[in-house]
Amino acid sequence: MNYYEKSAAIFALGLLFAAILAKLWPPLALLAVPLVLALGEEVLLWVYTRIAPLEPVRVLYEDGRIKAAYDPRHKLYHVFWRAEPVHSLYGIAAAPRLHELYTKLSLQRGEWLAYIVLGEEKYLRYTAKRLIPERVKQIEAVLKEYYVLKPAPVWLSSRKMPARWPYFTSLVFLPLAALSSVWFLLLIPVWALLYRRVRKWYREPYLMYALSHMSRATALPAAREMLEGMAAAESAAFGMMQKWAVAFTDWPPQELQKMFSRVYEGRDTAKRIIRMQELAPLLERMAKFNERPVLLYPFGVADVHSMWLVQDWAASLDFWVLKHGVKALSHDLARFPIFYGGKMLAVGREVQLGFDRFGRPVYVDLDALPTVHGVILGASGMGKSWTVGSWLNILSKVGVRIIITDPHGDYVKWALLNGAQVLEVPAVLPEDMPGVLARSAWFQRLLQEYGYEPIKSEAGVRAFLERLLSPKGISPKYEKVGEKRHVVYSISTLKKDEAMMAFFYGMLLVYLLELYIEQRVEKVETLIVFDEARLISKSGRTVLTDILESVVQGARKYGIAIWFVLQLETQLERDLLRSASLQLIFGGGEDVVKPMAEVLVLDRDDVSYLLTSVTPREASLSGQPYAMAVLRVKPRNLKYHMRIPLDPALKS
Repeated sequence: MNYYEKSAAIFALGLLFAAILAKLWPPLALLAVPLVLALGEEVLLWVYTRIAPLEPVRVLYEDGRIKAAYDPRHKLYHVFWRAEPVHSLYGIAAAPRLHELYTKLSLQRGEWLAYIVLGEEKYLRYTAKRLIPERVKQIEAVLKEYYVLKPAPVWLSSRKMPARWPYFTSLVFLPLAALSSVWFLLLIPVWALLYRRVRKWYREPYLMYALSHMSRATALPAAREMLEGMAAAESAAFGMMQKWAVAFTDWPPQELQKMFSRVYEGRDTAKRIIRMQELAPLLERMAKFNERPVLLYPFGVADVHSMWLVQDWAASLDFWVLKHGVKALSHDLARFPIFYGGKMLAVGREVQLGFDRFGRPVYVDLDALPTVHGVILGASGMGKSWTVGSWLNILSKVGVRIIITDPHGDYVKWALLNGAQVLEVPAVLPEDMPGVLARSAWFQRLLQEYGYEPIKSEAGVRAFLERLLSPKGISPKYEKVGEKRHVVYSISTLKKDEAMMAFFYGMLLVYLLELYIEQRVEKVETLIVFDEARLISKSGRTVLTDILESVVQGARKYGIAIWFVLQLETQLERDLLRSASLQLIFGGGEDVVKPMAEVLVLDRDDVSYLLTSVTPREASLSGQPYAMAVLRVKPRNLKYHMRIPLDPALKS
């Protein structure tokens, strides 16, 4: 039973008691007057919320720089921020971080913090019985360690007054007057005045803000094993909702002390032993994990059976007045995806790359990434190239020029669909490639690492390429590359000679970077994709390190982005892997996923998600093919368990 149902039950029993006494002496019916005055408002609220939601009236409160929604009926202040998590943690992995947040907040009696999700918008709400500017600043300073905060408009009440029909509920006193005492008729005007007060202090909320479910649990299971087993599932249940919220505050130590004192001081030995066994997991968690007692107030729009979250329109009311708390410990906040996802506040071109595990769109701002190199990593057959091709469709539509080095011919179909120029390397090479390479110090070092003499002229480079390719019966031709057109360099003709393919990969890397490094623009204009990036590492270890370290660190200034697509984490420099602004990690078997998890510091939930990934071919059996992967976006280490829709035309 929630607070309002308990009030209704006590009220009904009180009326029955007064009616029985009034049979003996009619004026005793007036005993119901204090009962009506004490509980009548809660009963009327409970009756009304069986039909439609209610919320308390809130007005604008301003004190200097602080704006708040003030509830004059309950004397509560509400301060709001738009919030996006700084770190992306999910399930039990988030527990230590959430405990740290709760401890730093040090919420006192009469203070609550609520995390609210309304569609794609996330909010933090600080609620207090006393609004002290210095305290609000303290709360905000702590929250800024965990969220990117933006002041939000004050969330005021709607203007829709409750209906008039509850006035007629006062007629319930007529049968009591007929059956027990005529004095019950005096309660009719009292009841009408009470409801008039309800109409003054309450409103029906806007449905987009209304919450329909609240928890009726008195406490959450205390066993650590239960928490670890249920946290991910419960987080997923909340994440799938379009609207949900959780508020939390301090569970007073005095109440906890009384609870334990009653157990230890009880006389019934059998009951004491049973109760002590029930409290043992609570004590164990508090001792082992330094957890703090908290009161939780979960709200949503769908059932979550494990915490008895059920439909109750009193949820919208309780969301603002916070009367029905659930006893828990601080790690229980991990049952809610409070740190999951998040997004960077857009400053440029924001593109949608797919959907998170809850079906919400995932956006990335191309122009907000601090470094612009990305890594796409995963086992063969899990959809890397198909995903990259689908994403390139999106990027090409926002004005990014695409250049791809393609060892297997996987992107030839993409080129046909997007009108890209295709060069069959090494039979066809860019017209200006010999001149660019001849001027490049990087190319001279690459030649030395392969045992060739330096070449300083364009004619010399052309002659060198002729000699290099003549044993294969190839005489390279040169073709002008369009300045604005997408280009695919297909090297599939060399797939039987991996050493030669690696050398041409190295030359293409040098050529492309020398070509675009002369630009000086902040906005990403060109994306260079190196599929099978393992081939680059075979083109000269020292050259690879120097080129990529110098270019990747300054690529933002050159207007280029570089994506490396590879199968294993060992195929690229570890620093380059870890520093990538965009990391897309695909699944596979344990022998593939677990080593990647160690290098990229993936948590248990990430590994579990990747190990349960289906291939795009399997996914296509249900209709739209999709790939499953973990996406991380830096610098804020945002993380999403992704489902990425794939373009069927790329594989048809």
